[in-house]
Amino acid sequence: MKHPGIRIDTQLREIRQTGYAIGPSVLDGYHAIAAPVWRGPLAAGAVTLMLTPRQTQSPRTRNDCIKAVMDAAGTMSGHLTRHTPQRTA
Repeated sequence: MKHPGIRIDTQLREIRQTGYAIGPSVLDGYHAIAAPVWRGPLAAGAVTLMLTPRQTQSPRTRNDCIKAVMDAAGTMSGHLTRHTPQRTA
């Protein structure tokens, strides 16, 4: 998702604000919607859904898919964060 002339920290700030990213997939002919999975303050991974360009053209389908990806990432983040062992000094 890195574009020439755009600093990666700018992209990460945008993802943190919106909660997801949409961009080209690693598979030709697909787009990807991704949302980070958090383990406390650390990114532990991501939930990614690949769609055809036709599917992303429909605002309703695109918004439904964004919601589904964010819901799944939120559920996984909550599970990981709740089950993170507490550090002792």
